[in-house]
Amino acid sequence: MIMQLILFRGLPGSGKSTLAKKLATASYGEHYEADMYFVDVNGKYVFDASKLSAAHQWCQSRTRDSLRQRISVYVSNTFTTVKELRPYFEIALEFNITPTVITMNNQWGNVHDVPEDKLLVMKNRFVHDLSPLFEEHAKNLRNAYRDWETDRKSTRLNSSHSAKSRMPAS
Repeated sequence: MIMQLILFRGLPGSGKSTLAKKLATASYGEHYEADMYFVDVNGKYVFDASKLSAAHQWCQSRTRDSLRQRISVYVSNTFTTVKELRPYFEIALEFNITPTVITMNNQWGNVHDVPEDKLLVMKNRFVHDLSPLFEEHAKNLRNAYRDWETDRKSTRLNSSHSAKSRMPAS
């Protein structure tokens, strides 16, 4: 199976975690989300807004580690803005892959009891058009490939010159 990075985005209660878990299990992949950082040793969810940045760093680190092992990763976070998605696109670039982004629009009720006013803030900042991010990623992939191709040609050229310089004179 081809290694993939699949990002599930949507408001709390949209079903992103449920779908990501099912697909990760079915494909022998890994599922991560920042919320996992807030689960204590007893399995209780204890959210702490002051640790949100650390939670996202943890999620990105786990994603990178799994991709290094060539394991597909399914990440479910709200990802309401391009800024929140960009680190995962940068991780994907490290592995020369393009992430798949799935936007969940269902509303099943959120398990973390996010207050309505917070949900409204998330809904209002939710960016639907991700085409600039994908265009930027495609450009970065092309540049990375061009750099790789240049390095490969340069290495081949240098090794052929070294081999000629080691040849005995006739």
